[in-house]
Order: sequence, then structure tokens, then C-alpha cells
Amino acid sequence: MSVSAAVAAASTSRTLVLARRRSPLASRVAATSRGRLFPSGSHPLAVSPAARAPAMATDGAAAAAAGSKKKKEVLIFDAEEDLAVSLAKYTAELSAKLAAERGAFTVVLSGGSLIKNIRKLAEPPYLDSVDWSKWHVFWVDERVVPKDHEDSNYKLALDGFLSKVPIPTGQVYAINDALSAEGAADDYETCLKQLVKNGVIAMSQSTGFPRFDVMLLGMGPDGHIASLFPGHPLVNENQKWVTYIKDSPKPPPERITFTFPVINSSAYVAMVVTGAGKAGAVQKALSDKQTSSDLLPVEMAVLQDGEFTWFTDKPAVSIPHLLPPLITRRLPFAMSVSAAVAAASTSRTLVLARRRSPLASRVAATSRGRLFPSGSHPLAVSPAARAPAMATDGAAAAAAGSKKKKEVLIFDAEEDLAVSLAKYTAELSAKLAAERGAFTVVLSGGSLIKNIRKLAEPPYLDSVDWSKWHVFWVDERVVPKDHEDSNYKLALDGFLSKPTLCNTNCIWQFTQHGLRREGDGQRESRGLRRQWGGGASDAGVGRGWGGGEVPIPTGQVYAINDALSAEGAADDYETCLKQLVKNGVIAMSQSTGFPRFDVMLLGMGPDGHIASLFPGHPLVNENQKWVTYIKDSPKPPPERITFTFPVINSSAYVAMVVTGAGKAGAVQKALSDKQTSSDLLPVEMAVLQDGEFTWFTDKPAVSMLQNK
Repeated sequence: MSVSAAVAAASTSRTLVLARRRSPLASRVAATSRGRLFPSGSHPLAVSPAARAPAMATDGAAAAAAGSKKKKEVLIFDAEEDLAVSLAKYTAELSAKLAAERGAFTVVLSGGSLIKNIRKLAEPPYLDSVDWSKWHVFWVDERVVPKDHEDSNYKLALDGFLSKVPIPTGQVYAINDALSAEGAADDYETCLKQLVKNGVIAMSQSTGFPRFDVMLLGMGPDGHIASLFPGHPLVNENQKWVTYIKDSPKPPPERITFTFPVINSSAYVAMVVTGAGKAGAVQKALSDKQTSSDLLPVEMAVLQDGEFTWFTDKPAVSIPHLLPPLITRRLPFAMSVSAAVAAASTSRTLVLARRRSPLASRVAATSRGRLFPSGSHPLAVSPAARAPAMATDGAAAAAAGSKKKKEVLIFDAEEDLAVSLAKYTAELSAKLAAERGAFTVVLSGGSLIKNIRKLAEPPYLDSVDWSKWHVFWVDERVVPKDHEDSNYKLALDGFLSKPTLCNTNCIWQFTQHGLRREGDGQRESRGLRRQWGGGASDAGVGRGWGGGEVPIPTGQVYAINDALSAEGAADDYETCLKQLVKNGVIAMSQSTGFPRFDVMLLGMGPDGHIASLFPGHPLVNENQKWVTYIKDSPKPPPERITFTFPVINSSAYVAMVVTGAGKAGAVQKALSDKQTSSDLLPVEMAVLQDGEFTWFTDKPAVSMLQNK
């Protein structure tokens, strides 16, 4: 049902706020068939213009009293069950609308009873119809406690909601609970700023603060929202996005919280308040009799350019003189979320149907390539030449004796290699994404990006489930992301997208997801459908080098924090990886205790270096850290970060892609049986503990080998 139809069904003498907004969100017009609808201004609890203020006023208290033209809608329900039904529909229809417009849907949760109130989203029809892959979930405040602590808002949401819906793990942004309150607040703000830069979170043009799509908030009996309490100085904070409190009047004392400028920049806010215990605060918040001297925090929530709706029940408005004769309308909602995705329902299994084969690229690389099963080619590495990946000394590790062998694929031309490499990667993607729900890919720089170009062309552009990809770098130069030496920029320009698609910096939390289509007028939008927990998702596909831009969700491309020093960037990246391991995005090797990436697509330098691990450099022996840094790289630029060998050697699959006669000497040494631990090249130290290693080479690269 359209909003205009819903408005027409109501009394024509009333002016509904929604009639002026032309929004399809009919849950804003009628809460439920048993709910009570109050057109803006018609209910005595409706907020008068004089009682509201610009969101960004210098003083937080003054902001709520300076005089805003915004009004708030009040929906009163006969029962909490009716409220939950209406709130689910409201949220689902916002999701459909804003995800279609922006390519992502940013949702901010509070704690308390709010999680129970949104439970209907985890039930049919929403469980199956909402495009959960577009959701990014944040918290308006959090207690600085471990994530598994009973006071944690994250744990509350995980147990009551998140564990029941298929939101991608990396798009649930919890705090870093290893930090202090101040550190966690700074951490979270840094995360938000990165996501704004990357287009996952919008920025309010009128306030200069992040503009979340919807905040689903609760209120305390004292009128506090988030961790902004009556009379506390934090209500006046107007510079920071996220701040901290160590003296909360409600335990636990240490928390982080969004500030009012962020809350008041939201596109939509649902204030969900139930129960007689909150009736006093509701009375004050919705009364016309307000002064700036005694405002409750909930009264300071005044959207600068958004829509604010109260979802309440009778007990919450139970003060007798606040209940005049009520007008009840039984209006259907405008649209269901299932209707929004109905057009794609017949194609949801397209990708899965095209991925039935096992790793065919491991059996036959290409009709024109040469396949050598492990051990059958004279260049295959002998067992004695290889070592356990996690030995104490990196050089010794590669010579201590491993039973692992390596396959060598030699191609007549680089074009054939690129075709085979694309097939190899795509089939690994299908296999491991189906098994794990995610596909973690590590890239290097150099010519590797050109070698993987076929992935951005049909059939892979349309058949690969890009929504499962998480992309990392085995090493990176500590330069700005738009610098010509940046491996990120190389991959961005040559594979990930045109330069308008940014990555996200995983720095802190349960990182990210979501693809924003920022058009230059040339991008197409073809449907890439996938299945996830019964739901469907869309990913736009556009043009790029080699035939198309691959629609890897923006938030699943993990670049370094280029604002930090080499040491800081390395620590930052390792923190990111550890969070993603905790969240299940990255697997953990049971045999090594290091992260187990699904596949590393690596190149090699003419001197045999891989990543930023150079011959004779002490870093080749690093065996504790996951990510380290170098300030004296023999190859410019001098400052870099790099994965260590324990991480590389814990991979499930490695493709070593080496082409050209200039690397023939290193290839000859790496694949020869004549090896000693005293003069190993870094590439020879790449020995998988429990994985499969394949060389993708061309004839010039093996031109110095016998029996080729």
C-alpha cells in the first residue's frame, strides 16, 4: 500500500508528517492494526516546535531548547507484541529502501530491552526477505567489559538477535575490549571515520558528523539515552564522535558512548520505550512545557534532518492526563520487504549452480598449460629440502625437512597463465566460501595484479560470490593509499575497482561489509545473487580493468592505516587480523597457532624475496609476530609492513605466480633439489605446514632449468 493511500484512509482533516515525506515506510503511518496512530501535532504528547533545537548547537542542553522545527511522531501500542511487530516492519522497510539507495544499511543499537523489542526481525518473513548482507551494526554505547561479560551490550545483542540473523560477521562493529575506556572510545571513532571515508557510513552535509541510517534506541527511567546521563558534562560534548565515561551513575562505571552531534545527525531514530517505570520521563520528554535548564538527555535528541518516531506502549504513557480520547486506525503497511526482493527470487541459486565442480584448476590448469602433479616433475621440491613452517629459526625452518611438495604449472604464454589462475582462484572461492561462509584472499603487489585480471571478466565476474571475499595484503609500503608505490592503489586500479571505490581500514573491530555504488555514469548494475541463510543479496557490478569492477563489498578490503608509522601500521594490521580471527572471518591454524588464510596469491622478486622479506634480512627469522615492519628495505620505498613466515606458512593454499626471464635465476634456485639452510632465498622458506602450494610460471621463468 502506498503512503498516499494510507494517508487517504485516515481522516482527511489531519496532516500526517509522512504525507509530506513521500516515504514508502508505511510503518511510519500506522504502527500496527492494533496500534494507535497520532498525526504529528494532534496528540498532546507531540513535541512543539519551540521545544526543539538545532542538533549542533554549541551547548548540548541549549541545543534542545533553542527552537527546532522538527516534530516527532508517537506510536502507542496496546501490547508489547504489537510494538515488536511494527518495529520489525519499520526496520525492514528502511533496510530495503536505504540499502537500495546506498548499497549499505547502517544500524545503531542500544542495550537493555531494545534487543527483545527487535526480536521479530529474526523471524519470518524478515529472516528470509531482509538483505542482511547490506547490514552494518554498531552500538550507540557500550560497557567497557569483555565481550562475553553479562554487562556487555554486544553479548546481549549477540545472544538475542545477531546469532539468529545472517549479518556478515565482519559487519558487526564491537569495541576493542582490550583497551581502556578512553582507548576504546578513540578506537571506535577511528573506525567510524574510516567507514565514512569508504562510503559505508554516510556523512551529514549539514552537521559534518556521521549520518547513520537508523538508530534503534531505548531510554532509561531517568531519561538517559546511550550513556548520556542527566546532568553529566558529556551531554554537552560537541566535538568528538565517540567519548567515554568513567563515573556512570549506572553500573558498570566505565563506558563509551556516541555524542549528541552523532545521534542528532541520524536519518531515522526509533525511540523504543515500554513500561510504566518510564512513564515519568516519557511525560517530560513529550510535554510542551520544556525549558533548557532541566532537559533530560532524551529531550536533547533532536534530529537535524531526519525522522524521529516513538514506539511506546500504554504503560509508558500511563500518566492519566496524558491519555485523551485516542484515534485508532487499522491501516495496512505500504509494502513488504519480500516484495522488494521478489524480482530476484528465481535467480538466487545461480552462483551455486555454476560451482558444482571441485578444484578443476588443480587437475588441469589450461588446455595449453603444462601440469605437473606433485613429485612428477623434475623441478618438484624434494622432501628433504623442506621444513616445518613454525621452526624457531626461519632459515632453519625451510631446511629441516618437510614432507610437503610443490606443484609447478608452466604455461606457454602469460595469457594462458592468467586464465588458469582465475579458474584456480574462483574454484577455491566456491569451495571455501561454501565451507566457511567467507573467503580470505591475500594479495601481493607487482605483476600479480595483472596476472589476476581474468577474475574481473566473464564468466567469473558474474559467477563468483564476491560478497564472501575478504581481501588483505601480504605486505604494503608505508605511503599514502593514493601514492604510486602503494600496493593497495595498484590493486584498486587494476582489480578491485576504479579509484572511486575505497577500501576500509579494519583497524579495530568486527570489521565491515557493504558495497556503495558511486557512479561516474559508466557503471552497470547487473544482479549477482547469492544465498545466505535463506536471504538474498545484491551486489552491483561495474566496469573496470579487464572487463568489470569486481563487487567485493567495500568494507571487506583491508588496507593499512596510512596515517601511522611503519611500526604503528604493523601493530594496527595485526590487531585487525586478531579481531577477524576472533570473529571467525579468518580461520586459525590448529597446528601452528597462526591465522590460516584461505589463499595467498603471491609474486616473487628477481632476488627471491616474497612479501617484504628480503634475502639475508633478520625479518625472515621473525617467529612471534603476525605482522612486522621494515625501515631499511633494500628496494624502495624503505618503510613497509609485511606478514611473517609463520603466517604465510599457515595458509591453506598458496599460488606463487612468477613470470619473465628476469626471475629465472631465483626460480632455478627455489625449485632445485640442491638446497642448504645457509643460503636459502625467502621464497624457499615458504613451506606450508598443512596446505597446498602451486607455482604458476611461464617458459621464460623456468628457462634456466634442465628438463623443462
